[in-house]
Amino acid sequence: MYIPEDHKLIEQKPLMTRLNENKVSNNVNILEYRPWVGFEAGTWLGGLTGDQRPFDKYSLIYVSEPIKQAIEIIGVVNVSLQVSATVRLAHWIVRLEDVDPNGQIALTTTGAINGAQRQTPPTYLKPNCRYMVTFPLHFTT
Repeated sequence: MYIPEDHKLIEQKPLMTRLNENKVSNNVNILEYRPWVGFEAGTWLGGLTGDQRPFDKYSLIYVSEPIKQAIEIIGVVNVSLQVSATVRLAHWIVRLEDVDPNGQIALTTTGAINGAQRQTPPTYLKPNCRYMVTFPLHFTT
């Protein structure tokens, strides 16, 4: 899935044309850091997660059009993000969720990366520098 703009996921990579092939993407989404967000869920993947709507209000959300046929996920899903932070240490967390027709949101799987662990040996982030990070979401069936 790709995120061209407006927080809408699409299945195909956006097409490059002569008009946009040299254009630098300014598709930047900013999330205000709130250190207290996320503790409401308790143990990290240690039990039932319930409806995710209360947690989504403090997250950057990217959605696709409703999926008309079943999708089976077996094994590991990798996520690649272009990221930056204003500090030397930051974490990025991704949740893959399923939205019911009634609006309830169920957690399918999740994954996280500590920005310092993006390479070996670990190094601090340079504030306001862009990085490409790729990490797996937890195994799911």
